Amino acid sequence: MNRRFGVILASLAVAGGALSTSSVGMASDVRLPTGTTFTLATRSGAVETRVVRARENGAARPILLIGLHGYGMEASQVATLVHVDPAFGHSYLAPQGFELLPDGSRAWFPIAIEGDAVVIAPAGLARFLDRFEDFVAAARAHAGAAVDQTYIIGYSQGGAAAIALAALRPTMAAGFVSLAGSVLDHVIEGAGAVGGVCPRLFIGHGTRDSLVPTAIMRDRVDRLRQRGLALTYREYAIPHVVSEAERRDVAKWLEDANRCREGMVPSPVGAASESGLGLARTGRGW
Repeated sequence: MNRRFGVILASLAVAGGALSTSSVGMASDVRLPTGTTFTLATRSGAVETRVVRARENGAARPILLIGLHGYGMEASQVATLVHVDPAFGHSYLAPQGFELLPDGSRAWFPIAIEGDAVVIAPAGLARFLDRFEDFVAAARAHAGAAVDQTYIIGYSQGGAAAIALAALRPTMAAGFVSLAGSVLDHVIEGAGAVGGVCPRLFIGHGTRDSLVPTAIMRDRVDRLRQRGLALTYREYAIPHVVSEAERRDVAKWLEDANRCREGMVPSPVGAASESGLGLARTGRGW
């Protein structure tokens, strides 16, 4: 079936308050309305989850998007990160980060600052991977979606998490997208080749991103490719944000990935980035 997977990445909301608990409840109905915050039970424990977009009634194979916020943010702030035309019967869920920070915000795994370096302990990342795998399994059951219709999209630390998932837990979802994320050293070391012909990983990077230097990003993406991980890497002349050109490219990439899994040949993603560097570069980030 040729369903156009029309996806528009909207501006990331940076401001926002704590999750409202007025609509929190135990998950029991995949048709919880858009904007609801509910508690999704997983094998690792309960996870507060926001319904960014509710599933359309009658969808035979609903697409499930899972959005991961950045470090020091929380689930309500990722609500505008991905907008999908509701006519395609998708669900879009945004879980709350598993790590509670002192200021009440959230993260996916702990970090430490040592001089100018951001240090991520392998044990903290491994704990995230295990718990998130449990979350995705519960989210798929909740949404009625199959693995090949599940896409994980992250911004900043959520983007780094998406890359880690693509490299270390690739069978968790059909595809992964990182926006302003980074590639961790121990992720590269553990990455392996992933079979199949459909697009698996999209990495978008800003050449003016002061948190993730471009030269380092290119080197680390190259190293991921050398480990056998097929990916699309694009650069944009932007800081640590998401641009309109990036949104268009991700929309096209997701559409191609979805069509490929329905038996169609994906067409190439547009070749020009905002910086004019095109798409044939590879790299790293924190």
